[in-house]
Amino acid sequence: MASNHMTTKRETCENCCKEIYSHQKILICSSCNLISHYKCGKQAYEYDQTVDQWHCYNCRTEKLVKYSPFNSISYCKYNLDDPEAYAEIEKIKNCLSSCKVLSNQLLNAQNFGFDKKPLAVFSNNIDGMSQNFDSLLAKLSVLDNKFDLLAITETNINETHKNLYSIPGYTSIFSSKYPNKHKGSGIGIYLNEHFTGSIINELTMICPGIETLFIDVSHKGQNFIYGVVYRPPSGKLKTFFQQLEKIFSILANKETGVQSIICGDFNVNLLKSDPNKSKFENIFFGNCFVPTISLPTHEKPGCDPSCIDNIFVSDVDNVAGSGLLSDVKIS
Repeated sequence: MASNHMTTKRETCENCCKEIYSHQKILICSSCNLISHYKCGKQAYEYDQTVDQWHCYNCRTEKLVKYSPFNSISYCKYNLDDPEAYAEIEKIKNCLSSCKVLSNQLLNAQNFGFDKKPLAVFSNNIDGMSQNFDSLLAKLSVLDNKFDLLAITETNINETHKNLYSIPGYTSIFSSKYPNKHKGSGIGIYLNEHFTGSIINELTMICPGIETLFIDVSHKGQNFIYGVVYRPPSGKLKTFFQQLEKIFSILANKETGVQSIICGDFNVNLLKSDPNKSKFENIFFGNCFVPTISLPTHEKPGCDPSCIDNIFVSDVDNVAGSGLLSDVKIS
């Protein structure tokens, strides 16, 4: 006797990647019809009370202006009459224009650069390890792929406490927070356990206006330099720029051909036109480092969205993709 079994294909939450059951509350994006658990959607969606609609973060950011430095930057070391230079600029423009908001499903489905080399990197201002470390672990746990390097700013802990915040599969390298500063200080790097890393002391500093942590990274015969930078909002920009120029001067004397990545929270808004933004751009572009994040990374009620966090690379050819994780707004 044969029997037929009907199977029901359930919707999957775009944010947590788990199935949605009929008894669970949901949110639906009014623009793209993206479905999410209500609890997950409240973190990633925005409610527009004027029209009584919810919109996912991706639909909201599509309406935002992306950072596109070659439309307005006053300094450019390239000669546009040179076809090779023009091609290089096009690569940078394409990298920035393709920066997108990445849901868990999209990141998992696309294997977003995890099988590419040199590195898959993740950068986040955590605003306190004691308050937000569990949320970070939860976010990483739903991803099918593993980042090679995790950069964390504003840890608000000293190096001696790093073992309280271990992540399976990673080793950690931390710098202490600025003395007697309880909030808005401290940097940490989590390194895939299959990689080796050591601190570059001459590039690592803890000052009132800038904190940095740089490491030499080795994996399967390849070497990289990975740096994390944090500038407190109250830090003097003049001092910050001077220290950045010293860092690039030291990097220039390092072994040639070694690829470098510098990421972090710079607290310089790339979506705002002013002399400080131009100076910041000039320092990085003048040393052949290009940004990979073009979307707003920071939002505050009553303020315009800002792009103050970024990941700069010395070789744009090795960038497989870039973006923000939708419900955490991490670059």
